[in-house]
Amino acid sequence: MIITKTEFKDTVKEIIVNGISNTQPENMTEEENTKSDKELTIMLTDYFEKVIRNIFCGENWTYSKDELATVSGSVLNDRFSDNPEPLVLMENFACIASTGLLIKMLEEKMQEEEPYEKEFDVEEILKEAKGCE
Repeated sequence: MIITKTEFKDTVKEIIVNGISNTQPENMTEEENTKSDKELTIMLTDYFEKVIRNIFCGENWTYSKDELATVSGSVLNDRFSDNPEPLVLMENFACIASTGLLIKMLEEKMQEEEPYEKEFDVEEILKEAKGCE
């Protein structure tokens, strides 16, 4: 499946928006939530910008789960190598989770676009079975 950079970025944006929308701790003030949301958004967009730079050569990319996982792991390793703090480790978990969601969404899209050919024609089998009676 060929994915355009725009499609990829739109999918990533959807994941980030959903992540921010679904992570509103009740014990935080509105101001604390706003600050936390901004920090999370900056961290995830920085991460995905690096992933995009590493997998897109031009405007299109041929989807490969393995390539995405390898690039993701490399970016996460670099993040932690540059700053081996517990917070970066926790941020990396958020990146891993969002990459997992991205892979799931891309896999579902691939299934929709590329329906597999059935191995058996059910109707033909039923016709043959009734003809043998």
